[in-house]
Amino acid sequence: MLAKISSRFNKGGQKDQSDHATTALSSPNLSSAEMEALALSPPSSIWRPRSPKPSSRPTTPSKLVSKFAYNGSKDPKLSLAYPAFINRFPSYAKTQQLDNLREREFRRLQESRVVYMDYMGACLYPDFLVKEHLQLLTQQVVGNTHSDSPSSTLSEKHVSAARQAVLSFFNASPEEYVCIFTSNCTSALKIVGESFPFEPASRFVLAEDSHNSVNGIRKFAEQKGSNVEYIPSRLGGGFDESKMLDALRDGTDAPSLLALTGQSNISGFRPNLPVILSAAKKQGYYTLLDGAALSSTSKISLNGASSSTDHLNGQVDALAISFYKLFGYPTGVGALVARKDFLRKLKKPWFSGGTVEVVMFPSGLTESKVPWERFEEGTLNYASLAAIPAGLRMTQELISGPKAVLPLRLGILHRWLHEALEGIKHSNGAPVVKVLTPNRESVDANKSQLSLGMGYILSLTFHDPTGTRMRNAEVSRQAAALGISLRTGCGCNPGAAVGLLGLRDDMARMQESTQGMSERIIEYADIEGMYGQEVGVVRLSLGLVSNFRDVWEVERFVRGLAQ
Repeated sequence: MLAKISSRFNKGGQKDQSDHATTALSSPNLSSAEMEALALSPPSSIWRPRSPKPSSRPTTPSKLVSKFAYNGSKDPKLSLAYPAFINRFPSYAKTQQLDNLREREFRRLQESRVVYMDYMGACLYPDFLVKEHLQLLTQQVVGNTHSDSPSSTLSEKHVSAARQAVLSFFNASPEEYVCIFTSNCTSALKIVGESFPFEPASRFVLAEDSHNSVNGIRKFAEQKGSNVEYIPSRLGGGFDESKMLDALRDGTDAPSLLALTGQSNISGFRPNLPVILSAAKKQGYYTLLDGAALSSTSKISLNGASSSTDHLNGQVDALAISFYKLFGYPTGVGALVARKDFLRKLKKPWFSGGTVEVVMFPSGLTESKVPWERFEEGTLNYASLAAIPAGLRMTQELISGPKAVLPLRLGILHRWLHEALEGIKHSNGAPVVKVLTPNRESVDANKSQLSLGMGYILSLTFHDPTGTRMRNAEVSRQAAALGISLRTGCGCNPGAAVGLLGLRDDMARMQESTQGMSERIIEYADIEGMYGQEVGVVRLSLGLVSNFRDVWEVERFVRGLAQ
């Protein structure tokens, strides 16, 4: 018995290839120049949210300070603190457009008096993106893309525009790369893990300072008997580049994979991507980049000369992201940007609706010949994908090119907050907090792109006057009472937390004592009891519309704990 799975067939029973070419926009065979042009200027038939426009009302210099620096706060202490801050960091004034953006698109921060310090958890979305997406949904009729009806064709146009916008944002040549939409970064990473052709002689190399969604790939490698090698975390987060390069020198003829995190979500560590990726490719490794944290504040360019972090010269075989990390909305949508030649090496362990052309019974099937369709399982979140291009345009203007003001601002705020918190003492001179992440003083805050550096994250522990650690839950509770949103715990990155807290030796002893035990019976309470302290931190992370008022409020909160 024969079952045709795809519903994109014409009356003659043959698959209608015009599904991918209903307009020039949806054709997968355009040149790079054509794709770039279309991604930037989609036709009028495609809904495109307008970019937020600056206010035309003139503003006097005195109003600029009160309106844009404080976003509505009238606290006299803040009014005194801000001029001193500007005197020390005069280049901060160059980032005024971010204050304009916050005033116009994020007024809910002012109205709710929330101090948002969890951009690594999720970026905040601008009002215009949600409002105009709602307008689309209430004015257009979109349907399941697995058809050729008018509503389905319209959905397909939106999906195609989003695909091309993603490739353009990451400077990924459509001749070499494709965009596969997923539910989030985790599912994008899982596609690679479950489909990679691991063998007993294969090697899977990754850093301990990796998100658990990267760590989880080791299960697929272990099932095939492959060797899993971790690069140990160092004090302060991240890893030693020399140890990573040494591990990569042990090449193998079997298919091997390097999973590299572009920026740690806990330590803020950013590895030297061009150096490490180049070394991996020379030894025959395939490369997977977790770009969820890095891509929200730094340009990642998959094509082009590999002279810095933002130009990787085709050395990334697959890049995984979540869009809510970049611009807040929509949630539940991610992407895997992958090389076509790499996808041909992957072997999916199962099939589903949308990934196959023909299914035979009781066995036999023909997979879709469209590269992304092989991996897009079931129906896409087609109603949300139309919001992607506008969010990417907004982000791109702020992190790359002549208006790349976001890295400049965040570097300054990060440095000020680090130094301010370290200077707060209890009455007996004991520090209130211990900042575990490195000091940014050596990082030039005026550079928007760095081949090395760190993200805009502070990981801390809080202490009473005797030096005893405060419980993270208590810190979170007191911060919440003042409207401060922060993150506590290991942030799904236990390797980074262990490194920051200096607990690697304790980890080794624990593994020795529990050798042979099932992972399922090791509880968190057991680990905490063995370490003698919480295995977690308080994380503060800066992002899209962070301003001086945010970091000043956090400093005031910590100073209150000292009193």
